[in-house]
Amino acid sequence: MELNKRRIRRLAERIFNKQCKIKKELENLSDEMKEKSIEDTEYHLYYLFQAINLNSKTLFNDYASWLRTLFISIGLPIEYVTINFECIKVELKFVLSKNVYKTLCEYIDSGIKVIEDKNYLDKEIENKNLKKLAKNYLNALLAGDKTKASNIIMDEVNNGVDIKSIYLDVFQPTLEKIGTLWHHNKISVAKEHYCTAVTQFIISRLYGHLFDSKKTSIGKNMVSACIGEELHEVGIRMVTDFFELEGWDTYYLGANVPNKDIIKSLKEYDSNLLAISTTMTYHISLVKNLIEEIRKDESLKNIKILVGGRPFKIDKDLWKKVGADGYSLDAKGAVNLAQRLVKGDVSYG
Repeated sequence: MELNKRRIRRLAERIFNKQCKIKKELENLSDEMKEKSIEDTEYHLYYLFQAINLNSKTLFNDYASWLRTLFISIGLPIEYVTINFECIKVELKFVLSKNVYKTLCEYIDSGIKVIEDKNYLDKEIENKNLKKLAKNYLNALLAGDKTKASNIIMDEVNNGVDIKSIYLDVFQPTLEKIGTLWHHNKISVAKEHYCTAVTQFIISRLYGHLFDSKKTSIGKNMVSACIGEELHEVGIRMVTDFFELEGWDTYYLGANVPNKDIIKSLKEYDSNLLAISTTMTYHISLVKNLIEEIRKDESLKNIKILVGGRPFKIDKDLWKKVGADGYSLDAKGAVNLAQRLVKGDVSYG
């Protein structure tokens, strides 16, 4: 089924109306909350169809687990989600072909099982024990003290700590922890955005050190970007910096970049590598479409493509399904894999 926005919206409205007939109290929600509920249903549909299109029940189960944790953390009954999922099955019964509908039901039933299983382990990717430096940095961020947070990092770098170590051992686990705190309703979305913005600011302060410490160019270059409406760019920015430190010439395009501009940049810079990042599962089809466009262009036949982000950590084979040459869990691994790929030694995640 094609993910047409208007069609998804109409389906979401009908599904929510069915849900209201089962849970009468939902009819008394404010207009604002009703709209929020309909938007939530739209997300359910996007994630569901994206997972089906990618043949990845793992991705939908992960989304269901994420919903379970979120609803419990904000004090809402998880039955609101399971009823909504059941209403999706009812609404789409006569919309889809028998085979597609059968698959949809299998995915939904699997998701409901995850939501209702009290012993199911939340598969959210969250850091384990933070190191002392990361803890101090996290505490400064949560206290809203950007000066202290910045000084913590700059003092370490000025004392000779490797920037790559700061990225891997401080920024990455701290941002993952902040995301987890928001998910569990321990901090607000505003606080989460603030912590991310401060980290981006500090990264920009490190650029003087980054370029000063750059090794001799290895004669290879890479383009990096987030596509679609993806705005989670800190991860790909750090990956790009790692490549810069390893002697690559890098061209960081940022977030929400159209396909045509990415392809234009690959040609303009005669690139060896494209690194794509996405955090949201419902953007995976955009990644796949971009890669297909690139593969069709004869002038880009030698480009190697790496992908990264949460969905690729959840489904270990997802990079193959979108047509990439590999993926990595972190920036260090991405550089190591890229160096091997451009030499033609390997193609794997």
